[in-house]
Amino acid sequence: MKSALPAVLSVASALALGSAQAADLRIYPSFSEVRQPVSSTTTTLSVNLPQDTWESILAGSLDLDGLAFTQAIQKQEPNWLATLEGKTVYLKRGDTTEPVTLVRARDLLVKDAQGRFFNARYEELQFDVLPP
Repeated sequence: MKSALPAVLSVASALALGSAQAADLRIYPSFSEVRQPVSSTTTTLSVNLPQDTWESILAGSLDLDGLAFTQAIQKQEPNWLATLEGKTVYLKRGDTTEPVTLVRARDLLVKDAQGRFFNARYEELQFDVLPP
């Protein structure tokens, strides 16, 4: 069984960004929960989570207690890299940079000029558009 603790800790750190308040981490036999005090001056509260953290969150499990929201929507926004699928990005390895086609953003599958497919590391990629 895959441990959810790293994902829970990632959620806790994402919620705690910019805040000096402590988070309450509760670990149960079949799941974990993070309780973090939050405040909002608007009717919208956005929390951005890494893809690997998002995959460990149960649908509908994000909940806000104590805030006057009338609606809570939990959804996964499209990965910005997915908008670059099929387009040219640049692969930097050592002192060389070569254009490659981003085939699949999920696992950074690229295709080089010789038609070879391989997985790149995010740190090796360069883009013509500004990443978020």
